[in-house]
Amino acid sequence: MSQDPPIPARFKILLELLREGPLRASDLVDTTGLTLQGVSYNLEKLEDEGLVRFEEARAARITEQGVEALHEHFLGLKAFVDYALGEMLHVEECVAIAGMDLEPGDEVGLFMEHGRLVARKEESPSKGRIRKGGHEGSIVTVSGLTGVVDLEPGTVDVVQLPPPLGLPQAKRLRELSLHADEHDVVVTSGLEARTLVENANLSIEQGPIPFAPEQVARSAAHVGLNVLLVAAWKDAERLTRALREGEGVHGRSIPVHLHTMDTDT
Repeated sequence: MSQDPPIPARFKILLELLREGPLRASDLVDTTGLTLQGVSYNLEKLEDEGLVRFEEARAARITEQGVEALHEHFLGLKAFVDYALGEMLHVEECVAIAGMDLEPGDEVGLFMEHGRLVARKEESPSKGRIRKGGHEGSIVTVSGLTGVVDLEPGTVDVVQLPPPLGLPQAKRLRELSLHADEHDVVVTSGLEARTLVENANLSIEQGPIPFAPEQVARSAAHVGLNVLLVAAWKDAERLTRALREGEGVHGRSIPVHLHTMDTDT
């Protein structure tokens, strides 16, 4: 009995049907590299799964469900390739801030501190060897990496402003200043949020950043920074949902908290 070939061959059949179909089994032999028996077997399996249907003269046509399956397969494959290439580059070499004077050949541990990767000669779950050294505070190159940097994701506090006419400006500024404690980055979404934060003169190291709030907040939280995201009324819930559903850090989701400012009575 013919054996079911690897899954990529099945998806190659679907791709050919999408590009050139409808096709008979004999038309697919050269393009797939399968025997006629192998193509026929796979077409029957694909028909059973609802991914193709047969028309006149046993010509196979890809179904709408087949197109969706093909699309999902290649999207998944692309995501895996992007991830794998990133991991390979990460394992091969990285750059870090020297936490002390370091020379080529020094064994170091890697630590995430204030959103920056720091290398120094201490024990760490992630280790490597200095390839290009430097003085404390300079950029060094670390190769031969092993392990994973011990990192807790930062939190994102989303402050939802009331509708533009719902609260006197003085109270908005006062409440924003209270929310600023223990945050490293402030991000804004919406003109009113940007203006209020700029006028509040918050004592936060980085920001206010008025662009790409979801991406900036997620990137900052990924390196352990705590984020204050001040958003216009219509933006806050959407951003909160997107951040909660997005990619976490080492399997841990980013803690996202939504705070709604009360209107003045």
